[in-house]
This record gives sequence, C-alpha cells and structure tokens, in this order.
Amino acid sequence: MTEPRTCAHCGTAEGELTEFNGRLYCPDCLDDLTLVCADCGSHFLRTHNRSENDDFPICPECYDRDYTRCVRCGRIIDTDRCWYPLDNDDPYCADCCSTIENSPIHECYFKPCPIFYGGGPRYFGVELEIDDGGECDSSAEALMDIANQSKTLAYCKHDGSLDDGFEIVTHPMSLDCQLHEMPWAEVLDKAISMGYLSHQAGTCGLHVHVSRKAFGDTLDAQDNAIARVLFFVERHWAELLRFSRRTQRQLEQWAARYGYRDRPGEMLEHVKKGHGSRYTCVNLTNADTIEFRMFRGTLKLNTLIATLQMMDHICDAAIFMSDEELHDLPWSSFVSAIKEPELVQYLTERNLYIIKGDNPLTLYHFPRMSLYVYASTEQILKKGLKKGMPRMEQPFEVMIREGDILRIDRQGQYSVERFDIRNLWDGTAHFSWPYWDVYAGQDEYINDLKSVAAAYGYTPHDIDVFLGYGLCPEEIEEILCCGEV
Repeated sequence: MTEPRTCAHCGTAEGELTEFNGRLYCPDCLDDLTLVCADCGSHFLRTHNRSENDDFPICPECYDRDYTRCVRCGRIIDTDRCWYPLDNDDPYCADCCSTIENSPIHECYFKPCPIFYGGGPRYFGVELEIDDGGECDSSAEALMDIANQSKTLAYCKHDGSLDDGFEIVTHPMSLDCQLHEMPWAEVLDKAISMGYLSHQAGTCGLHVHVSRKAFGDTLDAQDNAIARVLFFVERHWAELLRFSRRTQRQLEQWAARYGYRDRPGEMLEHVKKGHGSRYTCVNLTNADTIEFRMFRGTLKLNTLIATLQMMDHICDAAIFMSDEELHDLPWSSFVSAIKEPELVQYLTERNLYIIKGDNPLTLYHFPRMSLYVYASTEQILKKGLKKGMPRMEQPFEVMIREGDILRIDRQGQYSVERFDIRNLWDGTAHFSWPYWDVYAGQDEYINDLKSVAAAYGYTPHDIDVFLGYGLCPEEIEEILCCGEV
C-alpha cells in the first residue's frame, strides 16, 4: 500500500504538492518558506535571500555569480553595472559614483599623494573629526576655502563613526607649519559658526600621525624609538588618559592600550606577536606613519596646539633618551622641561603640570653643615639660595626618582631604597578595571566615584551635588576625567 503524500511542513494532504530539496510542500508552506529567485527562477529558502528584499529576491548562487553591493550605500548591483571611481577595486552604484566624484568630502579610504610642508623628517598629519553639523558639501567647501587659500594643506573625508559630519585631514607638515601655516584658528572658528561640534559631540576623535622616518634612518633605529613611544604611553597611561579628555571606556572602544611591559623592547615584541590593531592608542599598522589615537576631538585652538606640542615632546623623549632613562623618568620630570605656553596652559588646566603626590622635587645637601634644602623645582631653589644664603658651601644634589624611599638620620646621613611601583593603583587611573560592566547597580558605581573623587580635586559631597543636578554617573565620571561633559 502506497503511503499518502503529505506536506513535510504542515502535514496536509490536500491540494497539489511541490517538491523542494527532496521534500513535498503544499502551496501555502512553499510560499512561506521559499522565494523564487528573480535571476534564475528557482525556489530557495527565504532565509537565504541575499538581496534582503522580497520584491527582488536573489539566491546565493546567483548573487555570488552576478551581483555585489555598493560600498557606500549598500545597494545590491549587477557586476556589469558597477562603477570604480577611485581607481581601486571597491564597487559603487551609479548614484554614489556621481556623488563622490563631485563631492569635496572624499571617501574614507581616499589617500591622495602626500604633499610635505616644512623641514623633515618629523612630519605631523592631523585628522580632526567634526560632527552634528551635517555631512554637507557646502560646509566642507567653506572650510577648505579657508584651509587651502594659499596652498593645498588639507582635505575632507567621510567617516562612518560620525553621525552627521566628516573629518578634516592635513597633509604631512612639520610642527612649525602645523602651528603657523595651517590656518587652524580660522578653520575652527568657521566650523563652530556652522554649528559643528567635536569634543561635545562625543563621537569625535583627534588623531595625530607622525612619520616613521622621524624615529631613525634604519628600521632597527625606528623600531627601538617606537618601542620607547609605546613604553612611555603605557608608563604614563593615567596622565595621558587625563590629557586625552577621554574616559577609559571610550578608549577601550577606539584606542585600547596594549598593557604595561617593564621594558620598551618587551612592549614592541608584545605588539609584534599580534596584540596590536588599528584601534589601539598607538596604531602601528600604517607603513609610513604611527598614529596616536587617544585624543578626543576639539574645536579649541589651544587644545589642538597643545596636543601637537605634546606629541613632539613624546617623540623627543623616545628618540633622544635611552631605555633606562625613559624607564626612570617620572611624569613630573617630563613636564618640568615643557616651556611652550599653550602646552603649559593646557597641562595646568588638566592638573597635569604640578601633580599632588608627585611634585617635582629638588634636594640639595650641604655636607659640612649637615643641612638639607629643598624646593619644588631647581630654579626656585637656586633663586632662594642666591638671595638668602649667598656664602654657603657648594652643595650637591641628592638625586631621587619615583619609587625611592629616602632616609635621613640624626647625623645628617642619607640612604635610599626602592619599592616596586609598577602595580600600584593610581588615583588618576580613571577606573581602568578589566571588568567594568560587572556592576550590580548604580549604587556601587556612585560609591566608586566617591572613593576616587579626591584624586581629581572633588569631595564625595560634590558627587552628591552632581547627582542632585540630575547628572548620571557616566556624566559625573566624564567631569572627573575630562573636566567637562
């Protein structure tokens, strides 16, 4: 006896049954489960539709053979009707091709032949993201009219991380050219007048590229200096995080840290073993540059200038200091050598120029008198001694560094011991715990904010005041870390 023919999905034996993938289906189930390919006319599972449009379904086989997608708008297009406007292998539909060919806002992968300005080999390239004012051709043209009024210094690019804006990119320039030839003041003022935001948008970054050749004439010399850059960033992560105006969670998404290693060479080896990517604090994936990605976007001229000046000082430290010197360099000594008024102002605003608990200290010893004299800086100490004690014996400086324990006994003799500072929790570390999202609730978050408030010049009561104003814990953290919301 022949077994009755029934639908494999609903079990009905009524009506005409159609075979699909070796099984029989009634018309209703076949319509629910499958589509008919607009290209070849065969049935295929609805879940396998590559066009994501039931009005024009495409089976996987036909898509792989005859179709692709526009890299800009995502529209499905026939491979015979693709456009390639940027001389690469990325396909565009006709509408997008027409748009980008005539737009002053280039695609994100647009890379013109670089034009170098100023003396090398240390060149800086700036990528400044602006948002909330529109990805508007007329706005981009207005900004470029200012930037390029005398020579081609900059261009604009699309950035998929922005909601409604674009990024301004400069050609490689010396620091002097960035500060004095690139009309940043006028560009930033114009962007503000057109309603753009950067720091306040919350989506924007300020990325600084530095030419690899600036770090040495050979690959080995470059690697050694770049290793010291990585070490410096990790060694002074807390301070640079505060400098960046980012929060730890923001950096984890866009500019993650590598993790501390005790020596520069160990840092670079760690990266070369596959622990680096484009979205790290110092991006090493570019052939000709290294990219500092930590910094939040800004439309404040002084902040932009200070950031470039800080990059210059970090490069100097990495190039001209030995591994040992850099290893023993406290933040206070590093910033004490900074004299540029823009950078000094910014560091002072961020409480990074003179830091509680890590002040610069100069200590002089007068052996014959068993006398010790100290001040916060050598300049202040020398000035005071010259005025108040002009005829004293010649002193010698007692050299101390971060991690030293200095003991002076009753006889005026001193001795120094060391303690390991690598694993100390720094009150300025900005909640850099690896398990940030494990909080059971807001109360624990608020208690943690109160516990570190003093490190930023606030009291636990201030946290309650902020809460009373209606700020959420995330906004309060941004005030602590960044100085503003």
